[in-house]
Amino acid sequence: MENMEQIPQKQGNNPIEAIDALRDAVEKLPEEQRQAFVLARYQELNYGEIAKICNCSLSAVKMRVHRALKTVTESLTAQLASYSK
Repeated sequence: MENMEQIPQKQGNNPIEAIDALRDAVEKLPEEQRQAFVLARYQELNYGEIAKICNCSLSAVKMRVHRALKTVTESLTAQLASYSK
């Protein structure tokens, strides 16, 4: 893959730290986003099933999952950047 050398590496990367960072990022999400994100990514439900569970529209589920993914990505990116300092 191109530009792989640009990805900062923390000395002694610990998979447990990565899991903890992901868990922390997900726990900080607003409740509606967290619920939709967990159902989509961890329970592997489709958006229609999530809409029924959350009693909301399909477009609301898509928005919640999208915003959650963006927030989690930003959080993990910030943590990764802090490793390179």
